[in-house]
Amino acid sequence: MSKMQGPTGVTDTFARGGKVYVVTSFSWDDPEQEGGPHVMTYRWYTGGRLVSQGAMNIESSLPPLNVWSGIQASVLGVGTHQVKVYVDDVFAVSRDFVVLEQAPTE
Repeated sequence: MSKMQGPTGVTDTFARGGKVYVVTSFSWDDPEQEGGPHVMTYRWYTGGRLVSQGAMNIESSLPPLNVWSGIQASVLGVGTHQVKVYVDDVFAVSRDFVVLEQAPTE
């Protein structure tokens, strides 16, 4: 991911030695209306167990709003994981992903 360029190389598979990012894009009914202040919370799970969580205050302008967060894959370990995203303590979206010992070869 490059700042101001949005996500690149979108995948659900990560290497243990790297970083896992989640990018969430939001829009709302009135594109002329600013979104205002919100609290984004990211909860990272391994086997259904909460491993890490973090929150950030955001000030949303006009849609779409792209927000991202990340975690070192080594914190989660090798296996299947999930991240859940909340906006103002209301569940928004979840995503399952896999961390491998090494990066997958093509």
